[in-house]
Amino acid sequence: MRPSASLGAELALLAICGLYFAQAGAVHVLVYGSTPGAIMSAVGASRTLKSMSLGDPTQVFNVTLVDPSPRLGGMCSGGLGSSDIGDPSVIGGYAHEFFVRVAKTYDPTTTQPLYYLEPHVAEEVFYDMLRDAGVSILRHGNIVSAKLQGSLIESITMEDGVTLGSSETVYIDGTYEGDLMARAGVSYTFGREGISTYNESYAGRREPWAEGAAHTGGKSGDYAAINPLLPNGSLPFTHPLVTELYAAPFGSGDNKVQGYNFRLCVTTNKSNAVPFPKPANYNRADWNLLFDLAKGPGGDQLSRYLNNFGHPLPNGKRDLNNGGIISTDCTGCNWEYPDSNYTFRAKIVERHKDYQQAYLWTLANDDIIPQAVRSALSAYRLCKDEFTSNKNWPAQLYIREARRMIGDVVYTQNDVQARLQYGPRSVGCGSYNFDGHYSHRGPCIANAARDGCTMLTGPAPPGAEIWLGGEGYPGENHGTYEFPIDVLLPKKSEITNFLNPVTPSTTHVSFATVRMEPQFMTLGQSAGVVAALAVVHETTVHGVNTSEMNVVLRAGQQIVSCGGVPPAPPAPRTSYGCFSLFCIQLDRTGGDGGQSATCAGTSCANASLPSLAWIVMRAHFGPLEHSAGSQTWTITALIDTHIKKSELNSRYLSPNISVPVRVGTVLSLSAPPSPLDEGYVVVWCTSPRCGLACSH
Repeated sequence: MRPSASLGAELALLAICGLYFAQAGAVHVLVYGSTPGAIMSAVGASRTLKSMSLGDPTQVFNVTLVDPSPRLGGMCSGGLGSSDIGDPSVIGGYAHEFFVRVAKTYDPTTTQPLYYLEPHVAEEVFYDMLRDAGVSILRHGNIVSAKLQGSLIESITMEDGVTLGSSETVYIDGTYEGDLMARAGVSYTFGREGISTYNESYAGRREPWAEGAAHTGGKSGDYAAINPLLPNGSLPFTHPLVTELYAAPFGSGDNKVQGYNFRLCVTTNKSNAVPFPKPANYNRADWNLLFDLAKGPGGDQLSRYLNNFGHPLPNGKRDLNNGGIISTDCTGCNWEYPDSNYTFRAKIVERHKDYQQAYLWTLANDDIIPQAVRSALSAYRLCKDEFTSNKNWPAQLYIREARRMIGDVVYTQNDVQARLQYGPRSVGCGSYNFDGHYSHRGPCIANAARDGCTMLTGPAPPGAEIWLGGEGYPGENHGTYEFPIDVLLPKKSEITNFLNPVTPSTTHVSFATVRMEPQFMTLGQSAGVVAALAVVHETTVHGVNTSEMNVVLRAGQQIVSCGGVPPAPPAPRTSYGCFSLFCIQLDRTGGDGGQSATCAGTSCANASLPSLAWIVMRAHFGPLEHSAGSQTWTITALIDTHIKKSELNSRYLSPNISVPVRVGTVLSLSAPPSPLDEGYVVVWCTSPRCGLACSH
């Protein structure tokens, strides 16, 4: 269930004791990157900080997004129009808001999300969200270095020599590559862990998926009965159709990453069409293996080469992805990309562009390709009104995975499939298949039934039937799952003012489901909230109170609970936690992730809180116990106070009233919360010490 209250209404309740007063010109949260995850990080940080300032003009918070990319919006504005949504019921918060804003572009009256994007519309919506949140956008090229001060990032330096940030800044890496992470000395990895590394059954080198596989829509397996070897039995170097490397042993780790491609926005509308270009360095001999494929079974069907045009987009457009044993993915072209310098990466990007343009031009024009295929593909063209500054070709290569952070906790396949509930430590929900594109394409040995094959790990044995195989698909995943805050956090012993929502602490297998853009937006929003709370409380990202974080995320309509296995059986609600920010009733498990201190009895009267502090009391109830047929929840004022607002009882109390309450007054709420609601009572203190006795 998506919470009903808006971000502003909820966060008005979460005003802070002893807010940090910002100095003009300081950068409090610096987001590096402009992917959807980066953008939601910046929006989340800025909205949260503004809400916590309560309109006080003396409190000025600066959230800055540093954009090194050719186009703001990452893959959502870079051609990925058919969004990978999985189960839409867990897409909440700013991700949901983004898709609703997209829908309103076409129908201003709608309240429903639209998950199918024209790239230029996605870009415009992202700019609107950043502008509305008051985020500053800077462009200084790529990051060159990060200066450290103990466990803090003190500043970062850009290609143009500009230095940004301070040791009081919270830094968020929102790039697909994890470049800020790497330059800050945060532990990371890339490639594939072996099965034994984290005991993941889907880890390491895989085998080609069998005929009728679910992830191919039952159309074909990840192989074709064409021999990629030279006549003498050796491996050719016809990179990238076949690499010069044999496959590693099954289940072993390697440095290979799943294939990249450009997601093209195409149309059949001739008035908005531009033909697929032929690259200047085109070499027909590069495609001999493709010609062999065209002569085989199914070679006269476009789906043999391109079986994924996605869901129809507005205005007659489609999102052309990969599909087939040979496809738009430049398999093997990208193995060196994750840890390379910017110059070499640019060459890899250009290699992908040349490959994909040559592949499409060959399919559409070469006489060896059956006429039925050429005719079917020729109905599609690039969109004339998209990517107009780059000859209608997207500048953003689809970096499906690069580096991944290694935090104190690494989120694995087993964590995804266990479907644990993380309570207040949850930062959102996800749902998607373990979607791994080919990491390696090469020769495989056909099995006796000729309905599958095994990758060749060395010279072929005499008499073996050699096919072309592609491996990288991990396996199926069903249902929804929660993300713990740990995926965002680096090792506490390394850096304490850094968060990572786009190259998080995951394995290759778990990242294969985490890596979808709606889930990057979810993690980004949560990272922004964590960053804002760290700034406000002048603490490390590891020290942020997760119960407070949970309140803020729910107020921002983030869906942080999606079923699964509770971490512990229910326990009686008999104690309350005392925090520097608020008095909070502990949850049904009797804890809040280990971050609370339990008061004696049921009183928070001994909490040391400053004058004129806002105190928030939060309750999350199941069925409410009551006596004599009535349901009540009461709080007792321990000092003279003023009731500022009761969100829980807003139907009874005007949001703007300020009612004086004498010490000892018992306040009764006559509308008990439902099992999924959050209740709040906010009190403005009028004496140096402030506290509440909590009872029900």
